[in-house]
Amino acid sequence: MTTDIVIRWCNNLHCRLETDSGISMEVYDEFSFFVPGYKYMPMFKAGRWDGKIKLYDLRNRKFYIGLLPRLIEWADLNGYSISFQDKDEFRKGNIYDQELVEEIYKTSRFVPKEHQKKAVEYALKNPKTLTLSPTASGKSMMMYLLVRYLLEHTEDHVLITVPNTALVEQLYTDFEDYVADGFIVADAVQRLHGDRKEIVQGSRVLISTWQSVYKKGPEFFERFNTYMCDEAHGADAKSISSIVEKLAHADRRFGFTGTLDGTLMHELDMLARFGNLHRVISTKELMDQGDVAQLAIEAWILQYNDEDRKLVKGAEYQDELNFLVSHKARNKFMCMKALEAEGNVIMLFNYIDKHGSILYKMLEPACKELGRPLYYVHGGTDVDDREQIRHILEKTNNAILLASFGTMSTGTNIKNLHHAMFCHPYKAAIKTLQSIGRTLRVSDTKKNARLIDFGDDLTYTSRNGKEKANTVFRHFIERLSIYKKERFNYKIFEKKLT
Repeated sequence: MTTDIVIRWCNNLHCRLETDSGISMEVYDEFSFFVPGYKYMPMFKAGRWDGKIKLYDLRNRKFYIGLLPRLIEWADLNGYSISFQDKDEFRKGNIYDQELVEEIYKTSRFVPKEHQKKAVEYALKNPKTLTLSPTASGKSMMMYLLVRYLLEHTEDHVLITVPNTALVEQLYTDFEDYVADGFIVADAVQRLHGDRKEIVQGSRVLISTWQSVYKKGPEFFERFNTYMCDEAHGADAKSISSIVEKLAHADRRFGFTGTLDGTLMHELDMLARFGNLHRVISTKELMDQGDVAQLAIEAWILQYNDEDRKLVKGAEYQDELNFLVSHKARNKFMCMKALEAEGNVIMLFNYIDKHGSILYKMLEPACKELGRPLYYVHGGTDVDDREQIRHILEKTNNAILLASFGTMSTGTNIKNLHHAMFCHPYKAAIKTLQSIGRTLRVSDTKKNARLIDFGDDLTYTSRNGKEKANTVFRHFIERLSIYKKERFNYKIFEKKLT
């Protein structure tokens, strides 16, 4: 009996499908997806792109190994038979040993949680793994334990990429904090980013920003047998894709992310590059276990007057944002909420000059009068200064931190944050959940956390006489749906701005 699809091994990233042209075209269509918002992108408008991501190359029949489980499901549904050539190549890579991994757990001065052990053991059994575990679940501990296992029981060289310079330094410091057995991190681990450009020969682990390595040639990547990608939801970005392609020879590839964006396209794009999806634990489960703070969400619907509604009626999205971040009464209310909150507050903004600076100028005199520390962090803030502020916040309980989403929504670990405020109306699920995670870490003085979110209701009457919600308010409704899906407790309040 003839097999419909024969799968041949190419490397640790790709396989090749041997099938007839009709089935090949079906696979091509099944694993092609429109990018959200593609109609508004310049390449599509110019007619140079059809708006789709293609995960199967029709010309050379190359297919991502990470998507094989989905291909097998699809083939079964459609009645197509599949066989594998080079079966041993597809099965290799399991380096799990229960006794050895138990010894590795003892190298940490913090006892790993059960979900962290589960994640580490799954990754050792499955060399291509995408670990889905929310912010504050201890992904850096999982990475440390995997690194220690690889250093002790393989000859692997390990490349770890993170989104920004601050996270390079933070992960390195976390590794130092975890050590319980005299292991010297500096002997095995080096860092690479804008301020640290020297490659030290001999170190088996490199922690780097994506930006520092993605343009390097294939020879740079040859020595790495294992790749770990923190915040792997950026896998669809060209920089990460380039790194993964250059590491097609690597035996192990581990992605870590706190959330997916909810679209099938994004999930499959990530699975293609990292492999099996392993859901470790949810934020609600972490709360129920007492591993993260209990979260309460205040959702404030800000009501604007008729004059404001007329000004924004039918406005483009960017014009609406510009109107809101410069709205004096809105900013005044946000500052008031921050000043009346007891404990450390993080206020997240997006635009430095158009919003962050305005909020800072409004808060500065009040904070001086109250003797309350006020810190301002954005992309232009020196990395060492950010680290210093992070450490200061661990030792105080009444500071206000004004921070851009770009510097604080991803990965930054500050345990002693009691309140978070979304001063910029993002709708993206990933950025929303990451930002919430900034407040969820527990400390000796903190078991509860509060998120304050703002929904800007500029609903107006359209030409046909129907009420139409403005774009930013629709995004607020989408954030509420995220809270509901994640089973967070939230209450809605209203405030009329005058």
